[in-house]
Amino acid sequence: MKHNLIIKKFQAKLFYNLYSSLFLILFSLNSYSQNSSSDEIELWSSVKYSHRFSKKLSLSVEGQLRINGNGKYFDESYYNQSFYEIETKYKLSKRFDIGLAYRGINKYDDQGNSQGSNAFKRFHSFIKYGENFNRFRVESRLQYQIRNKGKVDLSNPDKTYWRKKMLLSYNFKKWKADPEIGAEFFFKKNLNLKQNYDAYRLSLGTKLNSTGMGDVSIKYIFEKTVNTQNPLSIHILKIGYALD
Repeated sequence: MKHNLIIKKFQAKLFYNLYSSLFLILFSLNSYSQNSSSDEIELWSSVKYSHRFSKKLSLSVEGQLRINGNGKYFDESYYNQSFYEIETKYKLSKRFDIGLAYRGINKYDDQGNSQGSNAFKRFHSFIKYGENFNRFRVESRLQYQIRNKGKVDLSNPDKTYWRKKMLLSYNFKKWKADPEIGAEFFFKKNLNLKQNYDAYRLSLGTKLNSTGMGDVSIKYIFEKTVNTQNPLSIHILKIGYALD
């Protein structure tokens, strides 16, 4: 009983410190972004549960909320989107995984004549490679995704993307908050670098591993659109909780 009370106090203190730090950074980024019309900030929060059916097959369910930080008042314009995602992953070998996923999205649009919430459906498939080099781990993922507005119509996708992601992490001895850095590149329709390179994301974060209590992760993401007349930069703070 006393042990459970200690765990609950630890969890409460952990979340309090993480969210306090998160909102302090968010406030700083908000002050910065208001001075630049081409910069935006967002806060992402997520909860994920994974279940392993066997050594090779697993299933995960995730819910995420994304909030804009560019506004004077907390109203519906702060709401960016929310979604739930169901993903299945299969381990081909020690280094290779493949997966399929479905995402149901609710996104708020404050531009144009038709403003309000819109429903989207997204499907994606991926192949991922991972390798350990002493205490370093390198991962590379190639993903193909199709997103539709309203009814599912795979012949006429609203947005089709190829995404290439690379991740580097380091496992420190006797230290649970191991750092990781990442880079991701977006291509419309196909992997033509000159014609269809659309955006990129750079990330820096850490994950706190706690046996039996789930994992808490915090990450800063910088996203920028390219090959457009009005490039947009987005500063993102993401906090997530995952339980296996």
